Amino acid sequence: MKILLLFLISLAGFSQQENLEQKYDKTIKDLADPLAFTQIKNSIFTDYISKEVKQNLIKHIKNNPFSSMSEGQLRAIIDSGANHNKIVSSFLSNNPKVYNFLIKWLRDKKAMPSFLMIINRDEDLKVYGIIVIAVLVIGFILNLINSKGGLFKRIFNKILIGVGCFSINVTCFVYIFYENIKPTWNLL
Repeated sequence: MKILLLFLISLAGFSQQENLEQKYDKTIKDLADPLAFTQIKNSIFTDYISKEVKQNLIKHIKNNPFSSMSEGQLRAIIDSGANHNKIVSSFLSNNPKVYNFLIKWLRDKKAMPSFLMIINRDEDLKVYGIIVIAVLVIGFILNLINSKGGLFKRIFNKILIGVGCFSINVTCFVYIFYENIKPTWNLL
């Protein structure tokens, strides 16, 4: 009787293991080629996007229209958009490395479309949103507790808390969405 029970338990575990292996294989295939998706999934994040914007995103994901443009054409497009915002315009003119990276990113066939595919990872976006909210709450509580010591020590602690929260958020973003930002990371 015990042997039969052990056999049934192991059989159930084996079938669950096969199911998990199939899900794992599908996930790995999906992550291996983030551009394999050609549709934007309906989720809590995409319900607020108009059909026109969704079609535009699909067009950019399937075939990056910026990849066939010359650097001069892209510079003209970026400059015309930046002229409407004085802060962006001055930032790009004062940081030519960022400006050149933006042009390389837009012209790359995989970097921008892969980054845009983050919108299809709704479960991961939910997890990341929870992490961001938790980090903000913890940072707020730590700043409230930060009342001991002199003025400079409190200012230093507030800066340290802010940098720590920012670092945790960026690290979590990179960890969760690494496959989508890998082509962008490779451009750096």
